[in-house]
Amino acid sequence: MVTGGAGDAAVAGDVDDKLSGRGKGPVQLASRHCAQAAPSGILVSNAVAELCIGMPLSNVGQFALKGFEQPVQVHAVATV
Repeated sequence: MVTGGAGDAAVAGDVDDKLSGRGKGPVQLASRHCAQAAPSGILVSNAVAELCIGMPLSNVGQFALKGFEQPVQVHAVATV
């Protein structure tokens, strides 16, 4: 879980992976998710959504994020 200026984010993955084409993909992805999240909102990566079966998530679509060659799937944690 990463806390950012706008909202929070959770991502999963190996810090050495090449998701972004420059390494450190999950770290950059978490930062980008935080920037996109509404205040007090939580966005999660597709990998986290797949791990959180039964958790109330809503698919918010694919986003073109700085530093990533392909759009990434984003989910929001439903608030209760």
